Amino acid sequence: MNQFLLFFTGIFVTACANILLRTGMIKFGDLFATREKILLDLVRLATSPLIILGLSMYVIGFFIWLKILSVFEVSKVYPIMVSATVTLVLIGSSFILKENVSFLRILGVIVVLLGIFLVFRS
Repeated sequence: MNQFLLFFTGIFVTACANILLRTGMIKFGDLFATREKILLDLVRLATSPLIILGLSMYVIGFFIWLKILSVFEVSKVYPIMVSATVTLVLIGSSFILKENVSFLRILGVIVVLLGIFLVFRS
């Protein structure tokens, strides 16, 4: 697989994992609301399809990340991976989860992306 395609797949998988986990937790409700419910909550989490899928995507993303680290310099790819994931999560949370995304949040992501561009160019 092309190394850059692998890199962008890792970003996409990680962003999807975050969206799936957030969706699962919206349906789940308050985690560990009481000490008496901890065991019940753990069982419910372990059997939640969205949580299982989100964790599975994180595991896939983890192995992609290991492959990326075997090819690229961590000082360059980590900032890019994080900022691109944050950007995709912001977009996904707005369109999929209907979360409010303020102008300042969008501006913050643009500033981060500009900084990452400078890191990549160095």
